[in-house]
Amino acid sequence: MVIENINLLWVLLCGFLVFMMQFGFALIETGTVRSKNTINVAMKNLIDTVFSIIFFWLIGFGLMFGTDIGGVILQLTVQIILKMVFSFFKRCLQQPLLLSFQVLLLRG
Repeated sequence: MVIENINLLWVLLCGFLVFMMQFGFALIETGTVRSKNTINVAMKNLIDTVFSIIFFWLIGFGLMFGTDIGGVILQLTVQIILKMVFSFFKRCLQQPLLLSFQVLLLRG
């Protein structure tokens, strides 16, 4: 029981340090841009943190604390997510992205 508590404490400490690193990166990046761009940099760092939390919840937590021996659940989850992303890309984003790529080629 003591070892499990120490392991939990270690994971929480590492998570806290990662979030402090994100905060430090935000401060460094905000200090290196002009004052009119500070909100953009702050939002970029916030979005980065939110996506990191979501992907950790989807994939990383199962790898760390999952009870699945063969990794079947993780593989199925990744396959389902990839199918959803690719179908969304085919339905909604394919034509606008091709158009923007062609415009970039014509401008260059």
